[in-house]
Amino acid sequence: MYHRRRRADHAQAEEAGCGGSAESAAQLIKTVRRQTRTKYSAEDKIRIVLEGLRGDHPVAALCRREGVSANVYYNWLKEFMEAGKARLKGEAVRGATKGEVESYRRQNESCVRRWPI
Repeated sequence: MYHRRRRADHAQAEEAGCGGSAESAAQLIKTVRRQTRTKYSAEDKIRIVLEGLRGDHPVAALCRREGVSANVYYNWLKEFMEAGKARLKGEAVRGATKGEVESYRRQNESCVRRWPI
C-alpha cells in the first residue's frame, strides 16, 4: 500500500510539472499534504477524546470513524488530561488577573451608583 501511495504521489508531482527532480517532487508532495491536512477545532478534539473516554466503542473504531490516527488521538488525550490537571491545581492561566477583576468590579459599582436601574 505504501508503494502504491508513493507511486501515486510521484505521478501527481509529474502532472504538476515537477519534471525529473525528485527533491522538488518530494517538496511538492509535502506541501500538498500539509495544505490538505484536516484541521480539527478544539470542540471536535474534546468531543472525540470524551467519546473515547466513555468507552462505548474501541478507540481504534473511533479513530477510523473520525479519520484520526491513534497516535493523534492519544496525544489529544494526554493534552486534555494535563490541561485538566493544571486547571484543578490552579496552574492554568485565566483570562484576567485578580487585580483586573477587582478593577472591573469597582468600575461596575461606580456605574451602578451613577445610573441606578
